[in-house]
Amino acid sequence: MGNDLSFHRFVRRADVPDTGREWRVEASSEECSRLAEALDLISIESFTADLAMSPAQDGLYAKGHFTCALTYRCVRSLEPFVHQLSEPVERLFLPTLPDEAEMSELELSPDDEPPQLMACEGADIGLMLAEALSLAIDPYPRKPGADLVAETTQQPSLSPFSILSKLKDRESR
Repeated sequence: MGNDLSFHRFVRRADVPDTGREWRVEASSEECSRLAEALDLISIESFTADLAMSPAQDGLYAKGHFTCALTYRCVRSLEPFVHQLSEPVERLFLPTLPDEAEMSELELSPDDEPPQLMACEGADIGLMLAEALSLAIDPYPRKPGADLVAETTQQPSLSPFSILSKLKDRESR
């Protein structure tokens, strides 16, 4: 798996009004190809996200979901198959990361992601989405219908009692 998640969409804090703003993010076919290569997938057919951005403290708060049509390789049969992912995303971007005392004042649940540092007065929501996708993909994908029972190609071995049954057949003659 590569480590270059080259998918960037910068949102400046100044572009988000106090009432918030909706954003739709769509990856181009070139971006889908780069992401598929970085994530060791056969292909990504589409990658879109709908986000609600709003100001939060001195930064930005993003919440929404993404959908992705991708092609896995089955770990069982090695056959490719298409899969549809749909996952929620949520992140708080701050211009400076809070110290430990400020962190305790933030209202975060244990399941929440810690705040992320904003770069250049804005947030890279594209990178956030690429990271969320990388966490959502199945590391051991199985094609639907790929059975878990190992196929046997060998003849069943003879039972130790099969020799005795031959002796029994001789005696009955």
